[in-house]
Amino acid sequence: AARDAKADFQVVDMGAAAGRVPLPARVKRVLDCLHAAQRPLRWAEIYDVAMVDVRERELFDVLKEHPKVRFDELDKRFTYQAMYDCRSKEELLLTIQGMPEGLAVADLRDTYAAVLDDVRALREEGRIFLLTNNEKGNTQVAYPVDEAFGPPAPERVVAMWDVESLADGTLEGVERELRARGLRVAGNVAAREEAQGVRAGKAQKEHRKRMQKRLRKVTNTHLLSLFEEGGAAAGEAAAA
Repeated sequence: AARDAKADFQVVDMGAAAGRVPLPARVKRVLDCLHAAQRPLRWAEIYDVAMVDVRERELFDVLKEHPKVRFDELDKRFTYQAMYDCRSKEELLLTIQGMPEGLAVADLRDTYAAVLDDVRALREEGRIFLLTNNEKGNTQVAYPVDEAFGPPAPERVVAMWDVESLADGTLEGVERELRARGLRVAGNVAAREEAQGVRAGKAQKEHRKRMQKRLRKVTNTHLLSLFEEGGAAAGEAAAA
């Protein structure tokens, strides 16, 4: 039967049939069918569910290049391809651990049905933490917990990150807000910036001194050569 199904898979140009569902709608039907199945499907299985024939050339060409569809050239099957390939909580954790810069939770929604429940479970277990990106529509971003950096931040600090807005938007403002809530802050931004400014000022002053010294040296050498050339010219005039 599988051999017959593969032999029966011939891509054909069906032309513009009257009353046909528009191409974007046909693509969506196929994507929904593949996502619900969570397994490779042959063209006949897709047709039974989506009432769309993927052997039609226009549709087949779109599906073959679609980032969420994988087509097996040998087996002639279509498979839904999520952005991230994970099917369980442990695979989800490995995926997040491989993204230390953060992974948008919205990009995980089409991996498997229970993925959002597993995201919450991993957070409760302390294996990941979630932050909200207020600049991108309150998008939640998942980060792996790195044991090298010690225990996760307290929940009240995470909550402040999600809801508090700083008046001036500076790191000094962050320290001021933390101190106002009774939290200890390591270091002092203002003092560090002042020290850096002093060091930068000293470096700039030293640079100016070197440049002035070099300029005097070049000028003196140039003037000396002019005097030598003038003296030689005067001697030649006297001899004449």
